[in-house]
Amino acid sequence: LNQVFESLITTIESHGGQVVSFSGDALSLIWPCEPENMTETVWRALQAAFAMQSTIAGFTVIPTSQGEFDILMKVGISAGELLEVHAGGELDRLEYILAGAPMANMSKAENLAEAGEIVVDENTWQLANGLERASDDGQQFTLAESYVFGEKATPGFYRITHLWSRLPPTPLPSPNWSQLDSVATAKIANTLCNYIPAAI
Repeated sequence: LNQVFESLITTIESHGGQVVSFSGDALSLIWPCEPENMTETVWRALQAAFAMQSTIAGFTVIPTSQGEFDILMKVGISAGELLEVHAGGELDRLEYILAGAPMANMSKAENLAEAGEIVVDENTWQLANGLERASDDGQQFTLAESYVFGEKATPGFYRITHLWSRLPPTPLPSPNWSQLDSVATAKIANTLCNYIPAAI
């Protein structure tokens, strides 16, 4: 499990994504952005989804003391405005929670997906079909050079079958902890510890 999750998280962060939570063997991820950057961010999330599927393919069969197990993954994606909440405070315990329609749609998309599939909601599908961006050499490129193929899974949801893009991956920036003094470092460490489940 450590090898699988480490490989997946490295892939996610290399595409600019952030792991929000673990729920059993599921990962919840976000790509925060401003509304005007939503289309490009959707493409980055789609690229990450295909990269994650490629990563998981390297772990097709895992030998364990209980026998061999297949490792497969399915992906659900939604895009939109989220409510971000830091809840709790009692007994120095805090939870980071995301809420809103995209969370519900992401969950429904994931439930519609079969192993090895990527399913997106209507908003994500519309955004993915509207990419228009300047490349590094200053030239505009559109869907003629960056395109997504898919099919309707059910009303309001689409199964992505193929993606091609000239958008280079943009890694998630790492915080530079060396810029903090010892007091700030201790304060941040104590705060972050409040989010770690007590059992861990």
